[in-house]
Amino acid sequence: MLDPLFERYYFDIKCFKDYFVKKCMVEKLYESYKVWAQWLIRNLSQVHDNYHVIPSVQLAETDTDIFLHLQDKGVVTENIHQFYSQIKIRLAKLYDTYHILKTNQLKTIPLIHEINQHIEHELTFHNGKNVHVYRWGRTFIKYSSQVYDRLAKRYLGDPLSFKFYMFEMGFNYYILEGQSFQWCIPPKSLGVLEKTLSVDTELFASPINAVLPIYYSLFYVDQAFGSSGNFFNIDHNRLSVGTYEVNPPFIEQLFVASSKLICSVLQSSQQQDLDLLFIYIMPDWSDSGGYQLLIKSDYLLEEIVLKSNSHSYYHSMKNRLISANFETHILIIGTTRSKVRWTDLTKERFLSYFYSNYPNHPNYSNHPNHPNHPNYPNYPNHHSYNSI
Repeated sequence: MLDPLFERYYFDIKCFKDYFVKKCMVEKLYESYKVWAQWLIRNLSQVHDNYHVIPSVQLAETDTDIFLHLQDKGVVTENIHQFYSQIKIRLAKLYDTYHILKTNQLKTIPLIHEINQHIEHELTFHNGKNVHVYRWGRTFIKYSSQVYDRLAKRYLGDPLSFKFYMFEMGFNYYILEGQSFQWCIPPKSLGVLEKTLSVDTELFASPINAVLPIYYSLFYVDQAFGSSGNFFNIDHNRLSVGTYEVNPPFIEQLFVASSKLICSVLQSSQQQDLDLLFIYIMPDWSDSGGYQLLIKSDYLLEEIVLKSNSHSYYHSMKNRLISANFETHILIIGTTRSKVRWTDLTKERFLSYFYSNYPNHPNYSNHPNHPNHPNYPNYPNHHSYNSI
C-alpha cells in the first residue's frame, strides 16, 4: 500500500509556503512572494540534486540575505529574527519528514509508476482555451495547451511515468514562483542567437520556459524533460568553447556566483586561445557584485542598455510579451577569438525582438527585422517556438 505521506507532501509544502508569505511581515503580498521565491532559489541553487523543494536547515542557517531582503522591505530586525526562527523550526520538521522519502521516490521507477496511476489528467475548456489539469488528492496543477505541447515534446521519460512528471515538475515551479516568474528574453531573440552564433544552451531556464535545445535548471525531476541539471554543478570543460545565453533569476547571490564562474572559464579559455562567448542579461543593478565583476572584466566586449518601458520580455506561462518597467543590461563577454563573431548585424537583429511591442521605437521601426523594411529577412520559424 502506498505511503500516505507521498500525497500529503504537496499539502504540507503548500501550507509552509502560505505560512512564510503571510508571516514575513512585508506589506504588499506580491513582494512577500518575491521574498519567498528568492529565499528558496538562493538555498536550492546550492544543492547538487534537488529531489524536492525543501532546503536543509543547514543551508537556511547560513542565509543572511533573508535579513537584508526583509530589512529592505521595512521589517524590523528583531521581528525578522523571530519570524526566521519559526521558519527554521517548520523547515526542520518538513526536511526530516520528507527528504529521504522524496529522494527514494525519484530513484525508484516502480514507485513512480504506481504514483502515476493515482494522478488524474483532465482536459478542460476555460475562458475559451484548453487547459490540462493534473490532480492528486487536494493538489492540482494546470497547464495551458501551448505549455503542455512544449513539455510533451521535451519529455524523455517512459509513457508510464508521464502524468507523475508533469504533476511533480509543475508543482515544483508553482511552489517556487507563485505570483512571480522568471523574466525570459523573447524566444525569437534566442532564435537569432541560435542562427547567427550557433547558441544552443541556456544556462538558467526551466522545462516550462526553455527555448534552446540544451538548458540547465534547478530540479532533478526536470531531467525527464531534457534538463542538463543545476548550472552550478557544470563541468567547466563543457564551457571552454562556444556561445551561451545567461539569464539568471534576479537574485544577487546567483549574479555573483555565475559571474565568478564565467570569469574563471573565460580566463582558462583565453589562455588556450579558444573561442568562448557569453550573452549575459541582468537588470539595472549597478551595485551588484556580479555586475561589477563582469563590467570590470578584461573580457567585456560590449554593454548594451535597454531603457525601461521601451522593451519587452516573454512570459512563458501567459504566452505573451510584457513590458519591462526596468532597465536591462546585456553584457557581451568573451575571449579575444570570439570578438569577431559579435557583429553589428547580429546585435541589431537580436535586439529588434525586444522592441517588437514598440513598433515606433527607432531601434525597431528603422531596422531590417521590421516587417515594413524592404530588407526584412524571411527566417523560417525557430524549431522550439513554433507552438508559442
